[in-house]
Amino acid sequence: MTSPIATLAPPTHRGLWAIAGPSVIFTVLTHGFRLIDQYYAQFISMPAQAAVGASVFAVIVFYAAFELISAGAGPLVARAVGRGEEDEVRAVVGRATVGALGVTLAIMAIGFLGAGYIASGLGLEGEAHAQTVRYVQALSLTILPLVFTPLVDQVFLAMGNARVPTLLHAVSVGGNALLTPLFILEFE
Repeated sequence: MTSPIATLAPPTHRGLWAIAGPSVIFTVLTHGFRLIDQYYAQFISMPAQAAVGASVFAVIVFYAAFELISAGAGPLVARAVGRGEEDEVRAVVGRATVGALGVTLAIMAIGFLGAGYIASGLGLEGEAHAQTVRYVQALSLTILPLVFTPLVDQVFLAMGNARVPTLLHAVSVGGNALLTPLFILEFE
């Protein structure tokens, strides 16, 4: 008996791009805000740019906390969608949303109140330390969209829809590309 996988033709460049392309675009858009922040921080000062670069480690830890909720919700949504249980999909998304809000409040408090400890833990001193505290505190207070990003992504992907999260990421990165220079260059 021949395996169904053995009968598949080798992938073409077009076929490979059709599968990998959306994932690549999605990932670039997911992490694009950091590149934009890093680019425009250079117009503030060298310590500000160091702060954005160094705080990437804190952002990764924060983002990992957000992924905990979405990593659990994604498979549960997929299972409910597969069984055609729309009420269960709504229930899972509702519980995950409440969990994401709880994580948001915790990260906001930890990030805002612990920004000095985070900067010190990164080994920063002087003006780079002060700028990191300022950046982490500002990021912590505005982190809500980042919390919901992985949850929204997983819910739509579990329902078989990669287009909506990709478009949301494009809008998000576009908004960041417009607002970051405005806030940094105009409003300082």
